[in-house]
Amino acid sequence: MTLAAKDFVPLDRRFDRAHASDTADYWAEVLAERERPRDWEWLRARSRVIALLAQAGSGKTAEFMHQVDKERGSGRDAFFFRVERLLNGRFEDAHETPACRDKFADWLRKGGTAELFLDSVDEAKLPQERSARPLADALHKLELALGPHLGRVSLFVSCRSSEWFEEVEQQALESLAAKMKGLRADSDTINVFNATFVPLDLPRIELLAADRGGAEAVAVLVDSEVITDIVTPLDAILYLDTYLEFQGTPDLEARFASRTALLETSVRRRLVEDGGEHRRSRLEFAVGLRAAQFLAFASIAAQTQDLSVGGPRKEGIDPQELLASGHAALSVDGVRQLLACSLFVPSGQARVRFYRREARDMLAAQWLRDRIEEGGSALAVTDHFIKWAFGKLRVPAMYGSMLAWLAAYEPVTRRRMIQAAPEWIMEGGDPRGLALEDRLTALDRHFALGPDRFVGEFRFEVGELRRFARPELEQAIVSHMANPPAGDLFIDLMQLVEAGRYPSAVPHLIGITKDYSRTAGDRMFAMRALISCGTADDIGTVAAHYVATGGPPLHSTELFGISRRNRVLLDLAIASYPRVADAAATLTLLGQLEGKDHSHEARTLAEWLTATAPEGD
Repeated sequence: MTLAAKDFVPLDRRFDRAHASDTADYWAEVLAERERPRDWEWLRARSRVIALLAQAGSGKTAEFMHQVDKERGSGRDAFFFRVERLLNGRFEDAHETPACRDKFADWLRKGGTAELFLDSVDEAKLPQERSARPLADALHKLELALGPHLGRVSLFVSCRSSEWFEEVEQQALESLAAKMKGLRADSDTINVFNATFVPLDLPRIELLAADRGGAEAVAVLVDSEVITDIVTPLDAILYLDTYLEFQGTPDLEARFASRTALLETSVRRRLVEDGGEHRRSRLEFAVGLRAAQFLAFASIAAQTQDLSVGGPRKEGIDPQELLASGHAALSVDGVRQLLACSLFVPSGQARVRFYRREARDMLAAQWLRDRIEEGGSALAVTDHFIKWAFGKLRVPAMYGSMLAWLAAYEPVTRRRMIQAAPEWIMEGGDPRGLALEDRLTALDRHFALGPDRFVGEFRFEVGELRRFARPELEQAIVSHMANPPAGDLFIDLMQLVEAGRYPSAVPHLIGITKDYSRTAGDRMFAMRALISCGTADDIGTVAAHYVATGGPPLHSTELFGISRRNRVLLDLAIASYPRVADAAATLTLLGQLEGKDHSHEARTLAEWLTATAPEGD
């Protein structure tokens, strides 16, 4: 029999050190092994004792079961144990099936090596903390059962990294590793190697999508840009299941266009998804959601992302204290169950945070929305966050995203945010859910307030702006290019055009990139927008101009002028070769680079040219 679920999808997972440090030794190892995939075989070569530390939903249990199946299928011995079962009774009853128990007994009699997989240390602490030190107790029981055979095993242990303590779990595993070494005749040391999963890439997401909508489903994830949210298999499955739910219906496009709908679906499923022997949280959904909303608001008010989950030091806010009483009160057991859900991810030892900052901000806004709907004054609520300073209404950056989400729910907040902080309406919350009139008003207000009002505390992200810069806003956005604004508003305009990929902006962009009187910074942002909006011929026009004229001169007074000028040249060379610029023209562009600011990128480009260019080039 096999242990892995029938619908398990082999993803050929990749690993890294759980706590990789930026040291010469680490990078020497990375460079020395850059051609070798960091797969399960790489992991086995690190040590005979592995701790796999990763967030809930990352696939630890499924991968462990699959590895047991693979090893047995190849004629080798491997065994899977849930730590919580090891603690619950006799060792003989901890096997998944009677057949597994019989195989284990056969291995003890015949000898040889075996791999043992101990799964979910964190879940062994739920729901009532059966053991304060579940791994130490489970390893002790395992040691008694194996006796002298302990030296013949390789051991893999999984846990959420936030529940893995140096002075508890790490020491317990290192102590067992020392005992394993003492039972072996060879001189090899056995050091515990802490590993984690590398985030999923597109090919692995496509594997998960094979029976969940296939290429069409992946195309929807890419077009809606939720593909960038996917880190774990659970992330991918949640979105793919949403696709299947609405596939072939008129609601599919609207569902993936609505950031609110997607995040609310993701939050719901993370609160109720199953894990281990039982649901990670047995809380009623409404109870868990209300507590999560309050924790989200509290973390923003406290200006921290981290929630403490125990340990000798309290870092971040204390959920046990916050949820001890009041509107969102939970028992101590309820708090532990809530924090064990995949709604939260590890952020360090004894700390977790919401799986996405955007989800936290939405939940915090929902907490405020509910207080307003219960009779609170929207004006009084928002007065806590929208303040007069230096004669102007301002919104501190730590509250901007939360208030943008609240603006999507509540009209008073929406009007106030459009007037005081339209930049957050454009980037935060769910702008596609706002009326076109509100979006146009926010756009005009943003430019009307004038440049240089943020003093470095706010900068748009192009990826976030794509939810605002939709086709219906093209005319309004591009109209500002007839007389481009100055300062940081010019950068904002270029980023809006880049995010919207507006073809009507191309003539303006070509003019800016060819205008050598402009700063290198202006040309850098305009070049990025042109590459996003223009055709190959448009990019070729600018490349030919730079080749013919020797490129733009350097303005000696411009801050970061050399690096920005070099960035323009590199972006142009990469975008134009080999489609519209031959090797000679591309080398001419590279020859215009100055200084050493981008020597690494230039070397990378040269290596790419060597590998991909026609032999003649």
